Amino acid sequence: MQAIEFVVRDSAGNVSNGIFGSEGVGSRLSVGDGQQVSLHLGQADVAGYTREGDDLLVELADGSKIRLAGYFDGENMLYISKGGELTLVELTQGADDELYALYQPEASWGKWSPADDLIHYDEPEVMAAQFDTGLLGLGGMGGGGGLAALVGGGALIGGGAGGGGGGGGPSWDVTVDPGEWVLGGDDDPDPSFVVSGTGVPGEEVTVVTGEVSQVVTVGEDGGWEVVFTGETLPEDGSYVVEVTTPDQGGSDVVLTGPSVLIDTVAPEVSFTSGVVSTGDFFNGEGHAGGVTVTGTSEPGAVLVVTLGGVSTELTVGDSGTWEVTFGPDAAPEGEYEAEITVRAVDAIGNSATYGDVLVVDTLGAVAFDDLAFGGDYIINGAEAGGSIAFTGTTQPGSSVIVTMNGADYPASVAADGAWSVSFPAGTFEGEYELTLVATATDSHGNVSSASGSWAVDTVTSVTLDAGFAGADGVVNADDRDGGLTLSGTTQPGNTVEVQIGQAVHGASVAADGSWSLVLAPGQIAEGAYTSAITVTARDAAGNLATVADSLVVDTLGFVEFSGQPVTTDDIVNAVEAGQAISLTGTTLPGSSVSITMNGRDYPAVVDGAGNWVVSFPPSSFPAGEYDMSVSATAVSPAGNRSSAATSVEVDTQGWVAISDAPVTADDVVNAVEAGNGITLTGTTEPGSTVMVKLGNASLPAVVAADGSWSATFAAGQIAPGTYDAPVLVTATDRAGNLSTATDVLRIDTETAVTVDTRVEGDGIINAEEALNGFVLTGTGEPGATVQVTFAGVTRPAMVAGNGAWQVSFLPGDIPAGETVADVSVVSTDLAGNQAQAAGSIEVDRLISLTLDGPIAVDDIVNAVEYGAGIRLSGTVEPGSSVIVSLAGVTQQATVAGDGTWTATFAPGAVPDGDYSAAISAVATDAAGNRASISDSVRIDTHVEPLTIATVAGDDIVNAREQAEGVRFTGTVEPGSSVIVSFEGATHAAAVDAAGSWTAVFAAGEIPAGEYAATATVMATDHAGNTRTETTVVSVDTQNPDAPVILSFRQGGTGVREIGTAMNDDITEVQKVDASGNVSAVSYELEIDDEYGELIFDFNEAIPTGSHLVVTSTDAAGNQAGTLFVMEEPGNSLVNLANPGLGQFDIQAVDLQFASEAEITITPEQLSALSGFTNELTIHGGFDDIVRAEGAVATGQSRTIEGQSYDVYTLGEGTLVIDHDIQVNPSLV
Repeated sequence: MQAIEFVVRDSAGNVSNGIFGSEGVGSRLSVGDGQQVSLHLGQADVAGYTREGDDLLVELADGSKIRLAGYFDGENMLYISKGGELTLVELTQGADDELYALYQPEASWGKWSPADDLIHYDEPEVMAAQFDTGLLGLGGMGGGGGLAALVGGGALIGGGAGGGGGGGGPSWDVTVDPGEWVLGGDDDPDPSFVVSGTGVPGEEVTVVTGEVSQVVTVGEDGGWEVVFTGETLPEDGSYVVEVTTPDQGGSDVVLTGPSVLIDTVAPEVSFTSGVVSTGDFFNGEGHAGGVTVTGTSEPGAVLVVTLGGVSTELTVGDSGTWEVTFGPDAAPEGEYEAEITVRAVDAIGNSATYGDVLVVDTLGAVAFDDLAFGGDYIINGAEAGGSIAFTGTTQPGSSVIVTMNGADYPASVAADGAWSVSFPAGTFEGEYELTLVATATDSHGNVSSASGSWAVDTVTSVTLDAGFAGADGVVNADDRDGGLTLSGTTQPGNTVEVQIGQAVHGASVAADGSWSLVLAPGQIAEGAYTSAITVTARDAAGNLATVADSLVVDTLGFVEFSGQPVTTDDIVNAVEAGQAISLTGTTLPGSSVSITMNGRDYPAVVDGAGNWVVSFPPSSFPAGEYDMSVSATAVSPAGNRSSAATSVEVDTQGWVAISDAPVTADDVVNAVEAGNGITLTGTTEPGSTVMVKLGNASLPAVVAADGSWSATFAAGQIAPGTYDAPVLVTATDRAGNLSTATDVLRIDTETAVTVDTRVEGDGIINAEEALNGFVLTGTGEPGATVQVTFAGVTRPAMVAGNGAWQVSFLPGDIPAGETVADVSVVSTDLAGNQAQAAGSIEVDRLISLTLDGPIAVDDIVNAVEYGAGIRLSGTVEPGSSVIVSLAGVTQQATVAGDGTWTATFAPGAVPDGDYSAAISAVATDAAGNRASISDSVRIDTHVEPLTIATVAGDDIVNAREQAEGVRFTGTVEPGSSVIVSFEGATHAAAVDAAGSWTAVFAAGEIPAGEYAATATVMATDHAGNTRTETTVVSVDTQNPDAPVILSFRQGGTGVREIGTAMNDDITEVQKVDASGNVSAVSYELEIDDEYGELIFDFNEAIPTGSHLVVTSTDAAGNQAGTLFVMEEPGNSLVNLANPGLGQFDIQAVDLQFASEAEITITPEQLSALSGFTNELTIHGGFDDIVRAEGAVATGQSRTIEGQSYDVYTLGEGTLVIDHDIQVNPSLV
C-alpha cells in the first residue's frame, strides 16, 4: 500500500501526525471523540468506505485498507487533503454497512487558515511498504495518549520470516479464532471450551480467561489450541478471552478471543411468606382468597410450584421475586399441614428443587354448658345474692371472651378447652332477659362465637299513690263524708294488705297489678288526728315489698260575729260611709274567714287566737237609707267550712244646689257691678246649714224653712281683674252628712295693652329693612281698639280674638340716617276702659367699606409672597364684621376698634399656580347693613412649564455627539431666564418669545469616558419664581473594539463568508469598491459555538477588487469599523484614500487574508479614517508592509487575540501594528 500520512486534531486543538504503512507502523488508528482526521489522499486514491461496528474501513485504490477504530463512537470528522486542498468527507449509511461519501471542498485560504493543521501541500508518495508490528504513537490522542493494538480475527500482523526487511521466507499471521461459548446446565456435567488460533511457530501463546491463564506453544504449522476444563475452568461468569503472543518481529500482540458464559449453579429459591419457615399460616380469614406463597430466585428462572398435587409454572421477573396463589382445589379448608415444593430451572438448564410446609387452619369452636340455675333457668334474688359462674367448652389453646351488656369478660380456659367466667354477687339485679355471647379465638386466629340466654328476676315492688287525702294531704269533713280511696301498683299476681292505725284491710289487686282500698265514712273517725299507713305486697316467689305513709284527719271548724256596734250609734252615715268600717268576730285558730257584703267578698284578718277583723274600704256602702246584709264564712286549716250572718244600718243621704239664674245681666261681673256687690242663691235639704265661698271669700248663707238659701258678697270681697272666680257651696244636714255644689263666676274689671319694639329681630331698622317698611305688633284685650304712633305717624289697629294686634308702617314713615324714633300705643276696650304702652325703635341706615391696594407691591403674588401668606386689608365702620374671599376661599377678617380690618391667607390656603384670583369683601355693621367691594390679584407661584428635551435623541452622548458639542433644549414660561449647568460648566440659555430655550456645551466642556452626569436647569419667571429641573445624561465616548476577523471562506467567484470574534455589539458588513461606492452586503448570520465565532454567510460572493468594512456599533451609537482587505490579483496596494471610507470610523485594517499587502498612511489619513480616536490597528503577517512616514516606535506593545502588536505614534495619532508586519525601516 501507499505510505499514507495522516493528521489528527482533537477538540482542544492538540495535533498529532503519523504515517500508515511505514516501517514499524500498522494500518489501524484509534479515534477518540470530537477529533478531526485528515488523510494524505486524493479522491482517486480511495476505492470506498465500509462500517464495521463503530470502526470505519477506508479501502484504498491498491486494495489495502485503513481502519479508523471507534470512529463512529463519537462526533468525529474525516478529511482528505493533497496539494494544499482540504476536502470534507461526509459519509451516508447504505445497505450492508456500505457507506456513500459526499466530498465538500474547503476554501483555499491563502497564507493562513484555521484548518492549516489538516492540510497536506504535496502529492502523496507511493512506496512499497509492509505492515510492521509497531504501535502508531500519537501523543495527546484518545483516552490513553496512544494507539490501541491492532486486533481482529485473522488480521495479518507480521512480514516475512526473519524480521525487518524483504526476504523470501514464509509470513506467519497471528490470529485467534472467534466464537461464543455457553457452558453449564444439568445436561453438561463436565463443561469445557477450546480457544485456538495461529501464530509464529515455536512462540508461546498466553490465553487468559477471567482469573485463569494457560500458556501453549505454537506448532510448526503455525496453529495452537488450549482447552479450559476441570480445574482450569474459570468460575461462573461472563468472559472475553484475551490472547497474547509475539508476531514475527518479536513484538507482543494482544488479540481478543471468543466470549465465554459459564453458569453451572442451579438457581437458588427462598421462601419469603406463606410457609412454616417464614412463620406464616392460613386461618379462615387468610384462606378466603386462596393461599399465596412468595419468595425470591434468580431473575429469568422458570419455577414449578406444587401443592396438593396441583402445579403452577411461572418465570421469575427482573426484580428476582415470585408469587403464586393456590385455590381450594390445592388447599381446601380444614386444619392440616401440606408439603409445598418448588423446582427452579435457569436459562442454561441448571435446576434444583426446594420444599417447605404450608399450614392451614380454618376451623374454630365454642359452646355454653347447659346451666339450669335451680332447674328453672331463672336467676332469682337468692341465687343472685351469691357468685354466679357460666361455663362452656372450646378448642384447647383458644382464648374466650364473654360479652355481657357491651362489656367483655375474659374466661379461664383449661388445657382440655373447658372454660368458665364468674360474676360476683350483686351483678344480676332486676327483671330482664340476660344474653351472654362467648367468643373464642384459636391459636391460628380463627374466631367462633356462641350465645346463651337466662331470665333474671330478683325484685318485686309496691307503690302507694299520692293524693288520697286531697291536695293538702288532710282528710277534712267533706273528704270523710265522701269516703276515702287508697290505691297504688304492684306486680301482677301479688297480694296487698293496708294497715291504718291498728286496723288491717285487704286491698283488691287487678290483673295489671293496680290495687285499691275504699274506706266508708264510718271507717274514719271524726276529729283531728294522724294515723300511720303501711302497704305490704307479696309476689308469687314470696318476695316482699312495703311502702309507708300517714293519714291526717281534721273535721273541726266554726265562725261567729262579735256583736259590737259598727259605729257609735251602729248606723253608717255619709261621712262614715266615706271611711273604712270594721267588723269583728271569732273562729277556729288557723282558719281563714271571708266576709260577704253587697255581693263582694272581703278577707278577714285572723290572729293566733282565732279573733278576726275585716275592714271595708271607703265607699263600700252605697249612698241611701237601708239595712246592709253581711255574712261570714270560715275555712279551717283542714278545709272545714262554717258560716254566720248579721246586718248593718246605712243612712248617707244629703244635698245642696246653686241657682242657675245669671248673677248679672250677662253673668259677667264688671267693674261697676263689682263695686255694688253681688248675691248668690240656691236650695238644700230643710234644716241644713250652708257655707258659700266665692274666690277666697267665704260667707254663711241664710237658709229658709223650705231649704232655699242666699249669700251677698260686698265690693271689697271681690278681687279686681279678669278671671273666672270659683264658687263652692257646702251643706250639712241634721245627721251631719255633707254635700257640696260648685260653679264659676266670670269677673272682668280691667283692660291692658303692650307693644313689641324688637322689630327686625334686633330693634334696629337698617337700610335694607327700611326699603320694605316694617310691622309693629303687640297685645291687648280682644275686641279693643288701638292707636299706634311711630315717629309722629299714627295708625289704627284692632285687637284680634287671640289678643294680638299689628300695624304696618311704610318706607316713607321711617326717618333717614341714624336716629331713635318714639313709639306710643293707646287701647280702649268695649267698656271704655283704656290702657297705654310706649317704647322706641333705633333707625340705622348707613355703613362704609374700603380695600387697600396694590396687593403684594405689584398686584402679583409670587412663590415667596405666597409662602409668607397673602395679606388683604381695608377699613370699615367700627363694630362691623368683614368676610373676605380670595380665589373662592372665604375667611373672617380681624376688625380693629378704629375700623381697620385685615385678613391673611396662610400658605396653601388658596391654590398655588398661575391664575387671576378674585377678591371680594363683604361688611355687615351692628345694624345689619351690608356693603361689599371686589377686586382681583394675580397668583403666580410656578415657573410653568419647564421641560428638558431628550439630549442627543436618546439621552446618551456618544463620541461623535461630544465632538460636535451637546445641545440642551426645552421649554419654559415665556419671559423667563434659564441657567443650565452640566459637568462643572454653566451657560445662560437663549430663550425665545415662545419660551423655547437652548444651551450649547462645547466638546471641551464634556469630559470623555463612560459615565452618567446630571444636567441642572434653573428658570426664573417674570414674577421672580424659580424652578429647578434635572435630567441624567449618559456619556459614552468609548468606541467599541473593532471587529476581529478570525476566518473566511472563498469560492471561485469571491468571498462567501467571514467569521468574527463574538461580541455584544451590533455588527454589520458593507462593501466598498475601488471607486468608493458603498453598498450593503446581504448575509445570513450564524453562530459557530465550536469556534466561538459569528459567521456572516453572504447571500452573494464578494468579488475581488472590493473591500469589506465590518462595523461594530455599541448601545450609545459609537462605532468602530475594520477594513477587511481582500485578495486582489495583480494589486497588493491598499488605497486608504478611497472616498468610500470617509463614511466610516475605521479603527482597524485587516491584511491577514490578502497576500503581500502594502499600506501607505499619513497623519491626515489616520485622522480621517479613525475619527475621534485617532488610532488605527493593523492586522497582518510577515509578507505585509506598512509605510507610515513620520511614525515613531514607542517601544510599547499590545496583545490582541494572542498576537503581539507594536505601538507607534504618527502625528497626533497612534498606530498599533501586528509585530509580524514589516514597517518601513526608514520610518522606524
